[in-house]
Amino acid sequence: GPGLAAAGLVTPDDAAAIDAAGDARPSVLERLAASRRSRTRRRATAFAQLLVPVVVVLMGAVVLLQALAVFDMLSTLINDLS
Repeated sequence: GPGLAAAGLVTPDDAAAIDAAGDARPSVLERLAASRRSRTRRRATAFAQLLVPVVVVLMGAVVLLQALAVFDMLSTLINDLS
């Protein structure tokens, strides 16, 4: 318990729970691992949800630049013909 907390692998509260578990230590460790996996999954999902609008804006900027390039070329062509 305390060694894991000192190494930064678990919080002091988790280390205390591990120490207090006694014979139930494997089940406590499994619950802590499941909690960590769940927390990591939630953070990854939140990051992905924040990333989607950024990607949409970037793709919109690329499409806008391509459209401006095409219309600029068309405008130049029309002006040169007249």
